[in-house]
Amino acid sequence: MAARAGIEPVVGFLQVCVMAAASEIAKADDVQIRTQKFGELREVVEAWPKLTPELRAAVLAVIRSAKERQTV
Repeated sequence: MAARAGIEPVVGFLQVCVMAAASEIAKADDVQIRTQKFGELREVVEAWPKLTPELRAAVLAVIRSAKERQTV
């Protein structure tokens, strides 16, 4: 169903983006911290298709809430 809905290609694209960004960040001074953060991001991207719609909504709500707090 996910492939039919077009979700799987997006997840694959996001995984490639994470890997590309991680390789660029590896050139920075704070490699260890950034690598850990990208590892966490990779976990989220890989788990996303397996999450229920309710959990996806909750994750997005937390992200949006954090973004709102940063702009205040």
